[in-house]
Amino acid sequence: MKKNIKKELIAYHMAINEDLRMAVSSCGTEKSYAYVMEEIRAFAQMIATTIPGYLDKLTEKNGMAIDPVLTSDAIRQKTDELKNNIIRLLLESMELLSDISSYAPSKNAVAEEKLRLLCCKQGEIALLLRFDLMWEYSFQDEACGESLEQLMHKVRSIGAELGDYYTLNPLWKISMKKYLPEIDCRDTAIVMQGPIEKKDDFTIESLMYYRKIYPNTLIILSTWEGEADGRFLWIAEGIGIVVLQSVMPTDRGVMNIKLQLTNTRNGICFAKDHTNIKYVLKTRTDQRIFLPDFLQYLKNLVKVFKPKESSVDERLIFLGGRNSSITSPFVISDFLSFGRIEEIEKLYACSGEHSLFYEDSEADSKRNCELKLERYLYENANAMNCFNEAIQDEYKVIDNNCLVPESYIIRTYYEDYILGRKLSDDDRTLQHYWAFLKSSAIIVDYNQLMIYWDKYADRYLYFNSLTSENALNFNTWLDIYSSWDGTAQ
Repeated sequence: MKKNIKKELIAYHMAINEDLRMAVSSCGTEKSYAYVMEEIRAFAQMIATTIPGYLDKLTEKNGMAIDPVLTSDAIRQKTDELKNNIIRLLLESMELLSDISSYAPSKNAVAEEKLRLLCCKQGEIALLLRFDLMWEYSFQDEACGESLEQLMHKVRSIGAELGDYYTLNPLWKISMKKYLPEIDCRDTAIVMQGPIEKKDDFTIESLMYYRKIYPNTLIILSTWEGEADGRFLWIAEGIGIVVLQSVMPTDRGVMNIKLQLTNTRNGICFAKDHTNIKYVLKTRTDQRIFLPDFLQYLKNLVKVFKPKESSVDERLIFLGGRNSSITSPFVISDFLSFGRIEEIEKLYACSGEHSLFYEDSEADSKRNCELKLERYLYENANAMNCFNEAIQDEYKVIDNNCLVPESYIIRTYYEDYILGRKLSDDDRTLQHYWAFLKSSAIIVDYNQLMIYWDKYADRYLYFNSLTSENALNFNTWLDIYSSWDGTAQ
């Protein structure tokens, strides 16, 4: 098995960073400071000896660089600069730690500033190790007793037996053949909401990924009291993440809708205090966007697709795929939303209360909701091309009977800020839904943003947005935008 030096260096620094936090946060003893000082010194020596020794692994057997753009000499130069930068930061950390120890046990403003600088230097080191230290994992290298090449041969054989094709979808977390861009985007805030995903440090690692790409972007984590422990807060502060911890409402609402609304509104409210913020991306703590220039991509979409509704300045962007429906009115995934901060604020301004929400105790209402959300193989983009009275009547039976959180949030926004009235039983809700999509929304796919969801079967299986039955995706949205000439009634 190939030794993953990069992974070991990251783990070693994480351990040192925690020892450092514990020492300074508890006004540690002279002994504890000395212990951490020695850890940092040993790590600096490891960096000095380890990184040059593994440079040879960054070239192929024929001497070519693993990055077809960079030469071997260029990789060597960049890696040597990286090594020197990390060692410099470690030496500066030792100097700061020595100064801080002289103030213990009492601290003043000078000591607090040095403590902040010490924390930020650990954040710099963490980002350098993850995203500037090149590392390649070959499909032929073994891990857990098997290589990816051997595994995929087995998967291909299973697919052949089933009559299907299965492919690997790598989303590089530690391995990397390319350097990530650093993009200056100061007019957008990223609001990540929800409980912290602690397994494999998923949430904090996602925040590091975003911070590396967008060093000057306001990034807000909006979560609950007790979710972020001292270790998490120290790492988050080191990379410049704003952590908001709110009291969890006693009334969670149907399917926890009030939790999502509270978390998101708190993040938006904080972003509004920064006058330069024009756009907000709302995302989740258990999902990661791997597309490097995702904010530019989203902003470009709203520039290209102008709204066809005078009540909005720019469209809102939502996530398509199997959690978004063509034929279930206003059922669009609530995982992600992007748009002007004023419109995002309106989107999440709803109360979380509605008479059409089903209750678990009401079996009939719940069954109506299940019927509404049920997806049939024939319910696809063809429904748009043959929209007739029969289809309208079929969906009118159930499309007003109940709401789920996803449809409630978007339907309420449409009623309050676009339509100007509440939909009634006499309205053809499906037509209104498509009118909203055509005039005021944009749908993007998981594929386009390279989203990984650390939950359910999505952890292991990639659900292609283009092949999900009845899924609303970019191409079906584009059909509605370009071709559907219906009007809401």
